[in-house]
Amino acid sequence: MTREELLGFCDSELSSIDALTGDILSLKQTGGAKFTRVEVAAASALIHYLFVSVERILGAILEFDGIGESRDESIQHQKLLKTAGELGIVPPDLFRPLSDMLSFRNEFIHGRSGLAEWENISPIVEELDGFRSVFAREIRDYLAEVDTE
Repeated sequence: MTREELLGFCDSELSSIDALTGDILSLKQTGGAKFTRVEVAAASALIHYLFVSVERILGAILEFDGIGESRDESIQHQKLLKTAGELGIVPPDLFRPLSDMLSFRNEFIHGRSGLAEWENISPIVEELDGFRSVFAREIRDYLAEVDTE
């Protein structure tokens, strides 16, 4: 992947994160005091897709930097976050929200029924807008360094 392709890819994924965050927050606003199981399932799926975009960005950056990650499904996601943190792609203040999303992703993928309650996903939803802005800024700052190298 060339530098220009990496920049375009990351911009596209950041736009997806913006759109997904907007969709999740609009669902939260229309849900009122009580959310249906369908609304919670929709929000859960959108959070999962958002995390997939985060991982795609981090994976593309690591690949561009020549750092290969394990393809073992059981450790791949956690190792990706850890490596991105160690390299300064993800600052320490984003590691907790990303870890929360990874835990959520694992529960979602494995079909844990406890996610069917709004109370179980609301902590992630409450952090999304702030997370989205900080993550986008950090990724753009990191990519600006790639531009100058």
